[in-house]
Amino acid sequence: MKHSHCYVCDLNNPVGLRVAFRLEERKAVGRFIPQREHQSFEGITHGGVLSALLDAAMNRILLFHSIKAKTARLQVYFTKEAKIGEPLTVLGEVVRIKKLFAVTKGEVKDSQNNTIARGEAIFIVQREERGHIHSSREKRIKELEKHLKGKERKS
Repeated sequence: MKHSHCYVCDLNNPVGLRVAFRLEERKAVGRFIPQREHQSFEGITHGGVLSALLDAAMNRILLFHSIKAKTARLQVYFTKEAKIGEPLTVLGEVVRIKKLFAVTKGEVKDSQNNTIARGEAIFIVQREERGHIHSSREKRIKELEKHLKGKERKS
């Protein structure tokens, strides 16, 4: 599903981050190398850029499941500085999904797999999606819920 002019994921946005997300083991996964124009303090990636990456990854996992939703709340926890020029991996996954909203979580990791930032978000499912749940979409949601329940039992 295309996000025209998205600051994070539109590969043709000349001023965007141009992160290409893919689905890996039920997670949205993207790679990004922050440049000097993405810094706050000298050599350190701006927290707003990291927050945007998390928001996009957590939205993208919903889009991979054909769920259109908008961010209602985003919480970000920074655990380590992200150095300019160091490759980052951003991940997003679904925690819970209901008819009106979805709960997601995400992480930004450095090249040594250390967590740089983690986030949690609540997304409001777009109105046109709520009343027109197609059987194939409903099936994907049930499969996703089944997977999440199995994960909770393992934890």
